[in-house]
Amino acid sequence: MKFRVQSVLLLLSFIAIIGCGSSSKELLPSFSAQTIDGKSIQTDSLKNKIIVIDIWATWCGNCMNELNSLNAVVEKYKMDSNVVFIAITDEPNEKVNKFLMQHHFNFQHIANAATLKNLLHKSLIQEIPKTMVINKNGEIVLDLIGEKPNIENILSSVIDKELKKPQH
Repeated sequence: MKFRVQSVLLLLSFIAIIGCGSSSKELLPSFSAQTIDGKSIQTDSLKNKIIVIDIWATWCGNCMNELNSLNAVVEKYKMDSNVVFIAITDEPNEKVNKFLMQHHFNFQHIANAATLKNLLHKSLIQEIPKTMVINKNGEIVLDLIGEKPNIENILSSVIDKELKKPQH
């Protein structure tokens, strides 16, 4: 019995060391989608770019609370072709277009995207907004769930850091 406990503890220690030493980050899953204005977006077309993804809905109050801050980040990086902003919702194009006629949300929009939303939002409880930053190597370097009052500063900090890094 003592030998079995020691063996289990040794195995768990080894797994913990291996796990802690791992520097691999989760990668952006491969996808292909069309924006509400007809532009095709594939994972391949986003290579070597920093991607900011926001999963949202027109009915989501917390999502609305972040719009001005998200638009400010887009404005800050609008001249940098290495930074791409994509908003994803499972709502129909018509509903999103109607919303965008009344509210500014300066991301590229992918609607009717339940499958893509679920691919990116793997948790059992799918709280929104969910904001992600993917680096030039396709690694998810930021994954935020819920409204963040300082989202503009958080995103700017991560984007600036990633822009300075060399690509692997």
